Amino acid sequence: PDLKSSKTFAVSFSDSRLVVPDSFIMTHNQNSFPITVQLKEGAELPTEFLDLTISHLDAFSRDSAEISAGSTHNCAIKADGTMACWGDSGSDRTSPTSSLQGVNQNTRFLAVSAGEFHTCAVKEDGTMACWGSSSAGKTSPTSSPQGVNADTRFLAVSAGADHNCAIRIDGTMACWGGSADGQTKPISSQGVDQNTRFLAVSAGTDHNCAIKADGTMACWGYNESNQATPPSGRFLAVSAGDGHTCAVKEDGTMACWGDSSFDKTSPTSSLHGVNQNTRFLAVSAGSSHNCAIKADGTMACWGDSSFGEADPSSNQSVDQNTRFLAVSAGTFHTCAVKEDGTAACWGSSGSGQTTPTTGFKAQITPDTFYLFEKEQVLESVVRRATEIEVQVLHPDIRIKEGEATKLTLFQADESLNKEVTITMRAMNNNSVIIHPDAMQPSRSMPSAEVQVKLSMTELSREVTITAIDDELYSPHEPVVFTLMTDDENIFLVPTTTIKITVENNDVHVIGFSTNTLILEEGNTSTVKLIMMTEPARPVTITLMSPKADQLKFIDDQGTSKDSLELIFSTEQKEQIITLRAEQDEVSEPLGSHLISVTSEELLHLSTPLTVIIPAHQEVSLIRVRIKVYLEGALP
Repeated sequence: PDLKSSKTFAVSFSDSRLVVPDSFIMTHNQNSFPITVQLKEGAELPTEFLDLTISHLDAFSRDSAEISAGSTHNCAIKADGTMACWGDSGSDRTSPTSSLQGVNQNTRFLAVSAGEFHTCAVKEDGTMACWGSSSAGKTSPTSSPQGVNADTRFLAVSAGADHNCAIRIDGTMACWGGSADGQTKPISSQGVDQNTRFLAVSAGTDHNCAIKADGTMACWGYNESNQATPPSGRFLAVSAGDGHTCAVKEDGTMACWGDSSFDKTSPTSSLHGVNQNTRFLAVSAGSSHNCAIKADGTMACWGDSSFGEADPSSNQSVDQNTRFLAVSAGTFHTCAVKEDGTAACWGSSGSGQTTPTTGFKAQITPDTFYLFEKEQVLESVVRRATEIEVQVLHPDIRIKEGEATKLTLFQADESLNKEVTITMRAMNNNSVIIHPDAMQPSRSMPSAEVQVKLSMTELSREVTITAIDDELYSPHEPVVFTLMTDDENIFLVPTTTIKITVENNDVHVIGFSTNTLILEEGNTSTVKLIMMTEPARPVTITLMSPKADQLKFIDDQGTSKDSLELIFSTEQKEQIITLRAEQDEVSEPLGSHLISVTSEELLHLSTPLTVIIPAHQEVSLIRVRIKVYLEGALP
C-alpha cells in the first residue's frame, strides 16, 4: 500500500478510457510532488499519446485476491487457481465438484461469488459454473438469460440470495434465478438497455447495483428502502447488501444508501480514524454490516456487530495495522485475504464459516495503481488516437492432445469503424493448429502464423485451437503466439501474447481386479487385468513372473509360459489371466510373487498383483510302535 518508486505499474483511470499495463513508468520522490508517469521506451502505443504528469494525488498500489462470503459459507481462489470452500456444506454449496460436469479438483477459476445457499464462479476459460441449492434456477445460467449458453464467456459474477448477475465478455449484463422483485431484469433500470456495457456488478439480497462503462451507477430490483436508487456521480467499486448499498466514489470516498438501521449506511458514525475524506479501495456489504479496505490497506467496518462481524480485531491474527487485499461480508460474518495471501475471518462461527481451509493461500494478482482525484489534478490530458482496442480473453490456455478449444479476440469499444486484421505468429509451434474460424480446421499441419479479421460489425471473433496428438506420451514445449498488426490505429491491450500449453493425453492406467491372490501348489486360478481408461490405439502388455519355476501363466491354448503377452484393442476394458503354481516335493512355502507389467506405451500399474504360494500340504509317514504281550511259551 505504500508508494513504490521506480516501478512499472498498471495505470487506469476511473472512466476506463485507458488501461495500459506495463507501458508506463511511475517515479516518485517520497518527500515531494509531483508524481510523474511517462511512456515507457518502446511501448507499443499510438504516437498520439502525450506524456502525462500527475500531481497532488493520493496514490496507492495494491495487489488483489478473490474471496467471497455467503450466508454461512465462503469460497476463495487458491494460489494455483483452484477453488477452496468452507463453512456450511448444506445443499453442496461448498462442493464445486459434487454435481458439475466439466469441473474437478484441478479446475481453475478467475472469479467467485457466494450467495445464500449457492455459489457461482467464472472458470479459467470464461464459462460459468454454479453449485449448491438450485431453487429458482439460480445454479442454471442458461435457464433464462437471452443470449446465454454453455459456451458464453464471462468476466465477472455476483451471487445474491436467490439470483445471480454476471458481466459477459462484451460488457453486457446477464442475470438468472428468482426475480420476484425484478432483480434479474437490468433493463428495467433507467438508462439501461440490452447493449449497455458494465464494468462491475454486485447482487444483494433482492436488488443489484452495477457500474456502467462511463462510471455511473445503475440499480434494479427491490427498492423499498431506496437501496436501488443510487446517487449521481461516478464510482470505482460497489457492493449491494440486504436493503442497502455501499460504493467507493471516483475520489475514493465512501457513499452508502438505503436502509439505515444499525448505522450500516453511516461509515463515519462510529469508526475511529474514518471521516468523510477517508479514501477506500474496496467495500463489501453484508446483511446489516459493511467492511471496506482503506487506501493504506487497513480494514474499517461499521453497522451491526452482534456476532463480532464488524470487529476485525476479534480475530487474533488481525490488529489495527494489518493490511488486506480483499474483503467479503456475509450475513453475520466477514472473511478477508491478508497481504501475505492467508485468510482471516471474524463473526459468527456456528457452521465453521470463520475457519478457513487449512493451509489456504490465495491467488494474488499483480499490482494495480489507484489514483484518487483531489482538486483538478490532471495537468496534462491523455488522448488516444484510435477507438479500436483489441484484447485476448484468457491468454493462458491449457489443452489436451487431440482436443480443441476456442480463443476469443474482441474489441473493447461498441463498434468498429473499419475491418481489423490481427496476425498471430509463433516461433516454436509444432503442436497446435490455429484456425481463424470457429470450426474444426481441415489442415493437419501446425500453424506458425494465422490472420484473424474482425469486420466492422463484429465485437469478437472465436479462433479454434486444436492440439495435435503426436502418438507419444512426451511433454510439449508451450507455444507462445504474439499478436501483431501493421495498422497504427489498432491498440493491442492488455497483452499481446498468448501462451498455449499442450498436455499429454491421460496415460493409460491398468490394474488387477484384486491386490492379493493365494494360490495352492499345483492349482490354477484366474484374475482380471483391467484397463481403467480407453486406449486411443491398441496397447501391448507383457506380464512377467518373478520366479518362472514356481509360477506360470497359462495361455488360451493351455500352454504353460514364463511370461504372457496381451493386446488390448481400443474397445477392450479387461482380460482374464490364468496363473498356475508349480509343485515341488518340499513342505515349505514358495513365498510371495509380485507380477510385473511392462509396456512400451508407459502404462501405469495402479493395482499390483501379489501371488502367495503357501507351504505344500505333504502327508507325513506315520510310525507306530506295537508292544505284544504273550502268555506262555512261543511255539
